[in-house]
Amino acid sequence: MGVFIGFVVGYLFGVSNGPIDLEEISEAWQEIKQSEDFQAFMAGGAMMARQALDSGASAVAEEAAAAVTIDALQRLKPLDSWDTSV
Repeated sequence: MGVFIGFVVGYLFGVSNGPIDLEEISEAWQEIKQSEDFQAFMAGGAMMARQALDSGASAVAEEAAAAVTIDALQRLKPLDSWDTSV
């Protein structure tokens, strides 16, 4: 995490020093993206996001299943009883 804070601080100082420093910052960013620490950070973040989506999908499925009760299903009209003269 310290690498990311260092990058942000370096970027802020680099912007005020002109395009040469911005090029150095761009090169540093490329090195950060290729580092093992950054790759592990991104993999961990992707795994956490996937788990959050999975648990959210499960919660939605459970709520939907709870909303569709047998009583609600029994109140549905068969298709042949619908008024289609409209």
